[in-house]
Amino acid sequence: MKKKPLFVAYSTQKGGVGKTTFTILTASYFQFVLGYNVGIIDCDSPQINSCNMRLRDSEKIHSDKNLQQLLVKQFENTNGKMVYPIMESCVENGIADAETMINGSDIEYDIIFFDLPGTIKTAGVMNIIPEMDYIFSPIKADRGSLETTLAFTSMLNSMFILPNAGKLKGMYLFWNEVKSSAKSILYDAYNEVLDEQRIFRLNTTIPETVKFNREISDNHKEIFRCTFFPADKGLLKSTRLDLLFEELRVIFNL
Repeated sequence: MKKKPLFVAYSTQKGGVGKTTFTILTASYFQFVLGYNVGIIDCDSPQINSCNMRLRDSEKIHSDKNLQQLLVKQFENTNGKMVYPIMESCVENGIADAETMINGSDIEYDIIFFDLPGTIKTAGVMNIIPEMDYIFSPIKADRGSLETTLAFTSMLNSMFILPNAGKLKGMYLFWNEVKSSAKSILYDAYNEVLDEQRIFRLNTTIPETVKFNREISDNHKEIFRCTFFPADKGLLKSTRLDLLFEELRVIFNL
């Protein structure tokens, strides 16, 4: 009998925070750098951003011999590690499609990532969230974002986490798009509020940068957001994603 993989999602009350980008970056790092077996269920219909990114990556590699050679080299260096699957789905069928992915493959998956719709107001999202093992929510340091996030997280805590209803083991917030000029006293004040509300947060903060918009480029030097390759080590370090992923690895305890 196959082991049960972790179900993980980036989810927020507010859209436009880069959840698809974080999903792809995390999946690629855990697959190609850490060596785990992962898959993605793209439930963000009709946008299916993860599926569309896979299509763009595939078309780019198909037309570029240098990228093809890089892919072969990666395959050799990772002892034949294949590209992880991305399945198009919807929130209503997400769990069933995940089971299909798990049971329909010889691979024993460690993590299935779910690319959920932009907000929990989308029909069906509140039904799939308790089926996750972990939820990670990027937040920004502004009053509106904090208020909606507190409401969202407090609701999940009271409905699922504290009463142990559903699979959800924990929800963790982390600061995203932190400006270089931001005052630490502001974040200290916000963190105090989160601690008072018994809301877990990650230690890693992610800086504001345009690098998160970068996909496969023509110069082949710095790959960042990609479904076939992990992000460039230098870019991981400069965006502090290496620290974020290490925190996730410890939490997952795989």
